[in-house]
Amino acid sequence: MPSLSFRPLLEIEQKFHLNTTLLPLFRANLGVPPFRSIIHRHPATSSFRDIYYDDKGRKLEKEGIWLRKREGKGWEVKQRLASAKASPLLLSARGPTGGGEDGSNNINNATTSTMKNENNTYLRSTFLELNSPASIHDLIRTHFGPNTPGPEHNFGLEVLCDFRTEREQATVDDDFDVVLDQTSFGHAVGEVELIAGRAGSGADDDPGKGHQRIDDFMRKYAWFFGGGEGGRRKKVKGKLSAYFERFGEGGRAKENWQKSNK
Repeated sequence: MPSLSFRPLLEIEQKFHLNTTLLPLFRANLGVPPFRSIIHRHPATSSFRDIYYDDKGRKLEKEGIWLRKREGKGWEVKQRLASAKASPLLLSARGPTGGGEDGSNNINNATTSTMKNENNTYLRSTFLELNSPASIHDLIRTHFGPNTPGPEHNFGLEVLCDFRTEREQATVDDDFDVVLDQTSFGHAVGEVELIAGRAGSGADDDPGKGHQRIDDFMRKYAWFFGGGEGGRRKKVKGKLSAYFERFGEGGRAKENWQKSNK
């Protein structure tokens, strides 16, 4: 079995409905209560194209894996935590540093507490993230066989969807990355993220604790993020769900996106 050559990050995130009319308050930190601190990324906005890949049967998606090529960054994989539980490659790559003093892996132990009681799986999620082409190739080979082509041939996969995003990003209250996305097809969505394993992130490898911290943070600033857990937060729709809802799936999606951008 191939071994990953790059230690994946653990991305703990919570999506929220982005009310674009509140952006001036967010940018000027004039909400009530105001953020304790906010550092806006520079430049103020970035624009990039994402192309997602899979096979015709969408095997990766069914396994909770999203493979994309992002303009300016290259290949990336995000694997949902519940699926990563069954992935010895990703779990072994984190090793004892992902668990307690006895070397047990908190990723396995936290899966149930992180994923249970969620009515909308796009609201709260935890991902393992890879951005090393060699490691991504290793992972893709475990699903499609040892002869799977490399990144120069798109791993032998086809385009699942293709769109652009305008992104605004800030670090709030020191630890929380707030990501505000507006897509080329008119969908807006936000995310609050904690990245475990990143120096200075203030996050550890326990997804349950990470989600609780995010819940508390969003509840404190409900004027921007909406109601806390049990509140009247508007149903969240991720970018891919919104894309397929508008354009259809597979080849039809790419064709319809191209028509809409002529």
